[in-house]
Amino acid sequence: MKHKKRTVCNTCRRRKLGCDGKLPGCSQCSLSGYTCDGYATSWTFIQQGSGSFDQNPNNGKHHEQLAAPVQIKRRDNSPRLIKVIPESPVAHFTPSLQQEISFSPTIHHLLTVIVESYLPESERNPSTVAVATGHSRQHPRICGTWVEVLYELPCLAHTNSLLSKAVTALVAAVLTSVCISRQSISEPYLLAIRSLRKTLENGVGRTQELIPAVMCLILVEVMIPNASVALDAHLNAVGAFFHSAGPEACRTGLLHRLFVGFRPLMIIHAIQTRQPTFLSLPAWNDIPFSDIAPSIMQAFFNEFVHLSSLLCQMDGLGLAVDSQPTIQSEIEQQVLLSLFADLSARLDHWEYTLTTSSFSYGRYHHHSHEAIDDDDHRPISYPNVTMANIFTHLWAFQIITLREMTILITALSGTISLSPSPSPSSPSSPEDCAAVLARNISLSMDYLLKEDMGLFGPASSYFPLRVAWEVLKGGGDQFDGARVKRSVDRLVTRGLLSAPTLVFGPELELH
Repeated sequence: MKHKKRTVCNTCRRRKLGCDGKLPGCSQCSLSGYTCDGYATSWTFIQQGSGSFDQNPNNGKHHEQLAAPVQIKRRDNSPRLIKVIPESPVAHFTPSLQQEISFSPTIHHLLTVIVESYLPESERNPSTVAVATGHSRQHPRICGTWVEVLYELPCLAHTNSLLSKAVTALVAAVLTSVCISRQSISEPYLLAIRSLRKTLENGVGRTQELIPAVMCLILVEVMIPNASVALDAHLNAVGAFFHSAGPEACRTGLLHRLFVGFRPLMIIHAIQTRQPTFLSLPAWNDIPFSDIAPSIMQAFFNEFVHLSSLLCQMDGLGLAVDSQPTIQSEIEQQVLLSLFADLSARLDHWEYTLTTSSFSYGRYHHHSHEAIDDDDHRPISYPNVTMANIFTHLWAFQIITLREMTILITALSGTISLSPSPSPSSPSSPEDCAAVLARNISLSMDYLLKEDMGLFGPASSYFPLRVAWEVLKGGGDQFDGARVKRSVDRLVTRGLLSAPTLVFGPELELH
């Protein structure tokens, strides 16, 4: 039997749980609703000063003082310090906004854990300055910054609210992913699920609470295994909530920021399920961006939001790779082939425009144990995470388009051939083109999986990795396939336990 540790509180000892030793109460107790009975601690706390909820001396309202931010040293005595409660982002909000929010320090700290763990370092403080002032930043804002909206939702002041429970579940998942807590996240997650079900059954939920609550639960499901069914259901639910709200409601304010934050994921989900989406309607492309111009990432998805509709039409033809044009007429197939060819040309134009601009990617030397001399195997670097996401998704879309065009051409008895690439160094066959694109995706993972990318970088790699694996699993360069498998292993190490299912599929989970 192990000796008693002074960093385990009495409550966790009785419940036979791991304890992070946090003061004044451990995360395990606070996240599960138990009272922390205390302990003699050997944690190292580093004071960084305190913040105030309201920094305006002329404001007559009194606001509670936030607890002093601290850094907590890991129990394994490693030199790394994990920043659990950094300087308050709320301190950067305008006084009028501060007056509208009334959080307890506990809720504020939970939100800060989410923002600090999820967003890349380049998108963290002073990012909230841009939110409060409307000032643009040097680089495009990523869609993941929707988590900052949580600071402004007054329903979080109520600990029993649906959103509070969803935030608590997300924090539990985040703490588990960074090895601060060994507590099972199932309890807070199930509490949030039950609260969501009750809210929907009673019909009392508000859109501005339901949408971020479900979005938080989706992030939780990315970090737990065997949650693909719930993930799919909640993605559909978020789409239904936005559709019900209408494009005009997503034009400005909090709902606009939630919409642009989750729109790419809804479009990708439609592409993966090969189903049309309301997001391809002109009103949903125009109205939400009529007052606030779309970022380059949103403009990219505007261009290719119709891909899921084309895939649905493709399925309606009833074709297979080795089929003959007996179900539908050749005219219908040629029309669809023309639409895919047009989409492919626009993808090529986007890639050419970006690669000839300051947003282009490059390759850097990577010292690894791989005995590779070919420059094509050097990892790819990017100027920022937005460009990494655009290029990897662009290549994924190109692979999908090439695959569908190949099926159509085969069904048309080979009477039409793909036009050769204008680049003499490019592969001649669609299969070779797809293999090169899949390699580019796999070589981009070193950038997206860097520590300073938070959880956003790794979480945004699922779809491109899945498309690349579909190309590489049947053959191709052995190093490319092995690189995808290593990337999935790294995702699991980072705490994203759903990676094997989301990349390889439930029937091909590899460990």
